[in-house]
Amino acid sequence: MGLSKRLAEISSLLFFAWISLMIGFYVVVNLIINSVAAVADLILRNLPLGSYLPILIGSSARVLVGVGFVIMWLYVWKRLSEWYFWSRLERGRLTQAV
Repeated sequence: MGLSKRLAEISSLLFFAWISLMIGFYVVVNLIINSVAAVADLILRNLPLGSYLPILIGSSARVLVGVGFVIMWLYVWKRLSEWYFWSRLERGRLTQAV
């Protein structure tokens, strides 16, 4: 029962890590593309770069969402590495005890 519970925990952690990483990358790449397109639009219209400020304010929420997904991915990665470390440590203790 313990092994299946660990496998279920690992698979769910990997799934959430993959989803959060993909969403985080999508948000960050989308933000970069939109920012470059907005600056190019301002340059082509000969507008001052000060009018870029509303675009930055509007995209700050997307930056926070992307950073949040990356932080969640790092947390899941930390949990997986801790699980791996402790399982290796337990396996080493079991082989030394025998």
